[in-house]
Amino acid sequence: MAEAMSCAFVDNVGYYGDPDLVSVPLRGLASREFAQQRAASIRRDSAAPRPVQPGDPWPFEPSAPTARRGHSTGSSPGTTQMAAADAEGNLAALITTVGHDFGSLVYVPEVGIFLNSSMTVI
Repeated sequence: MAEAMSCAFVDNVGYYGDPDLVSVPLRGLASREFAQQRAASIRRDSAAPRPVQPGDPWPFEPSAPTARRGHSTGSSPGTTQMAAADAEGNLAALITTVGHDFGSLVYVPEVGIFLNSSMTVI
């Protein structure tokens, strides 16, 4: 179960992105054939080498681009974050690694945020 969850997590993180900006193999990731390929790579007698590498869903993507871009996260591992401020001092931030609803469940009322809960390295 742990190995299957590791594969699913790294495949998700390895290929997420805005499909208007990067090639994302959504159908390939969701295909039965890709799931069977990933399942066949899991061994009962040993864990996969760490860090677990994303699988290759592109062969199962019906609308695969002719020039694949690989993983959408490229060579930039870690948290995806963006922030904005306006002239009145209002701030907003978005961090995509809040791993659970309401992050760590720790709220900082002085700034109006929940702390992150998913600082992971893959």
